[in-house]
Amino acid sequence: MAQFQSLPQSKEFYQSLVLANPTPESYLLYISSLLPTSTPEEIRTQFTRAINSFTSIADKDNMWISWINTEQILGDFTGTVKKAVDANVGLIVYLRILEILTEQ
Repeated sequence: MAQFQSLPQSKEFYQSLVLANPTPESYLLYISSLLPTSTPEEIRTQFTRAINSFTSIADKDNMWISWINTEQILGDFTGTVKKAVDANVGLIVYLRILEILTEQ
């Protein structure tokens, strides 16, 4: 996996942020803290948990976009796009997928 720089706090600190206030931002900080030491599957599990925890379509779509962006590094971009399509994501997610595909 790619080399990721650690965040200034421990992953437990960022996990406590999620537990105290489960927002897309807190989840992304937590997931970012996992990147240097976790497996791709562990990271994918956290994205799935985050998406499933939100009720707002905008929050879910933003998390899908972050996951798709991350998969460009983790290596399962196509698999994650298929999951997004199966989850019936919003137009903004499709636009990001299209943007990535046209950049290649």
